[in-house]
Amino acid sequence: MKISIFQMQAEKGVLEKNLDKAEHAAKEASGLGSNILILPEYWATGYDLGKLSGLATPVNKGVFSEVARISKENKIAIIGASPSVEKGRVYNTAFYYNKDGVLKEKYHKMHLFNIMHENDYFYAGSRHSVFSTEWAKAGMATCFDLRFPELFRRITLDGAKIVFVPGFWPEPRLEHWRTLLKARAIENLVFVAGCNSAALSDSTELGFSALIGPRGDVILEAAKDEVLLHAEIDIDEVDKYRKDFPVLEQRRSGEYGEF
Repeated sequence: MKISIFQMQAEKGVLEKNLDKAEHAAKEASGLGSNILILPEYWATGYDLGKLSGLATPVNKGVFSEVARISKENKIAIIGASPSVEKGRVYNTAFYYNKDGVLKEKYHKMHLFNIMHENDYFYAGSRHSVFSTEWAKAGMATCFDLRFPELFRRITLDGAKIVFVPGFWPEPRLEHWRTLLKARAIENLVFVAGCNSAALSDSTELGFSALIGPRGDVILEAAKDEVLLHAEIDIDEVDKYRKDFPVLEQRRSGEYGEF
């Protein structure tokens, strides 16, 4: 599995420019042989909660239909998170389009970051994400979800070998982001791919997108600037490591409830 992570600097409300950036990244990643391109949370709209009602669209329209087109034209799967509307409700929705531009998974963010008033603009999702890809089962979680190990354990128990995490994770908690990406990978013996936004012009510190292996090894990590990173992983490494280090088999789930 060849993965590209686009640590992107999205401009607030400038959908055309943000889409153009994503399309150029898809072309470059595809040209280098990548199978999957990961975009951050709010990659299309920027972090502009007050304007979401005018920017969110159904998943078959707007930026979502453009992502479908970009995926199909460049023969690359695309993952990211953007506001969507469903039955009159606005959700923070992560998506997976396959290389044919077909929406194979959508995930409504379950844990809203109420400290930043996300709950004033979004409805929370109620279903975790596990889906099939050409290479293995995968899962998706979005930004603040990273703080909830129960979610990642559920995703793992349902068969995921890699979890994709689009994020908009600022200072002063970037060390939390870096640490939690590693922790979720180590706890579950899975690959974790976190794509954060690049540092913004208003000096909000972001960055440190990373791809972590099932042993907790850092396969790649960005700094703070906008950058497109690439890596090739052996997804079978998950099964190999779980055989050598069978931690998950030693869980005593009967002693601590559902998980």
